[in-house]
Amino acid sequence: MKFFEVFWKIFSCFGILGQLYIWDFMKSLKKNCAESENCRSAGSKKSVYKTGFGKIKFDVREKALQHGLLYPFDEELVMLILGSGSKAVSVDVLAEKIVGVLNDSDSSEIVRNLLKLRGVGQSKALAIAAALELGRRRSNHLRAPIHKPEDIVPFIQNYAVNDKEHFLLVTLNGGHEIIQIHVITVGTLNRTLIHPREIFSVAMKENAAAIIVSHNHPSGNCNPSQEDIVVTRNLLAVAEIMGIELLDHVIVSRESYFSFVENKILDKKSLFIGENAVFDEAAERM
Repeated sequence: MKFFEVFWKIFSCFGILGQLYIWDFMKSLKKNCAESENCRSAGSKKSVYKTGFGKIKFDVREKALQHGLLYPFDEELVMLILGSGSKAVSVDVLAEKIVGVLNDSDSSEIVRNLLKLRGVGQSKALAIAAALELGRRRSNHLRAPIHKPEDIVPFIQNYAVNDKEHFLLVTLNGGHEIIQIHVITVGTLNRTLIHPREIFSVAMKENAAAIIVSHNHPSGNCNPSQEDIVVTRNLLAVAEIMGIELLDHVIVSRESYFSFVENKILDKKSLFIGENAVFDEAAERM
């Protein structure tokens, strides 16, 4: 006897209320199964992301907002850049083709090869290429070795164009290779804004063996102020306690830079003589 016939006989034995209860139970079970299936397919690359005219659904955006940009697949990142597909090609299909081109193209040929795809015009091709170039510029410092003060300048001098002071923290590993560059504060540098806790908590999270601090002088004059020296003195004192070496404090402007190490004022003896004495000594060296 088939399963359906057995089920129908059992179902017929119940009264109207019992049958309604079983019916509601079956509907609930069906709904739960459907929800479970959706959960299982949520992380799949084959999930459908398009609606109407090929516009991106909010699934990918919500995933990125909830989990961060490390979570989406490459195709989903491209979908976020594109925003929508075309009337001929949906955004998910277009993103998959674009990733294929990126995998097979030299950097100098990316725009040309993207323009060969159906549904990709100059605007979309340039948006993809610009995103890649921006990512390259923002990450080219990773694992770069720092042997002398001038080695760090190319990676931080872009902050010199800002009209506000940006205080930066550069974390380094045991081989003095850059781990990351962080913006700690934005605004006029003073000892109340730059707290050692903010600096060394970041360094500890990244297991940094050493750090370099830096900030820009919008005025274009790289000479350290007395406040700059006091902040450096405080950071050096904490660095001694934490066992994380403070390698340098570098002040940058559009055309030049000032290194505390190169000017021989980053050591315990010189920095702890006294605020005025240190400031005078720094002034004499310039």
